[in-house]
Amino acid sequence: MKMKDLEQLRRWLAGNATLEEVENTSTFGLVGNERFTENARRAYMLLWTWGAPRFSGVADTKQDRFFNRCGYPALMRRFERSKAIAAKIAAGTFPVRWEP
Repeated sequence: MKMKDLEQLRRWLAGNATLEEVENTSTFGLVGNERFTENARRAYMLLWTWGAPRFSGVADTKQDRFFNRCGYPALMRRFERSKAIAAKIAAGTFPVRWEP
């Protein structure tokens, strides 16, 4: 993940951005500069999908499949792990390796 992606992800998480806001955020700025790549959006979607129980859409399907395969305790552990990662990113304390 590039530094600009992690910073955008941190802004979304720290600002409690909604899924709709993240999906509608333009990747490019007013002068055509790339503000973040799709990796940031995918990371947010991953954290959003596993951050809480979802009852519709693709996230619901993924959670149902995981529940059926691994059980309720594993699903709850995954929720807690996702929330912990999101909290660390929002606080700016999550260790990340940068790619050039």
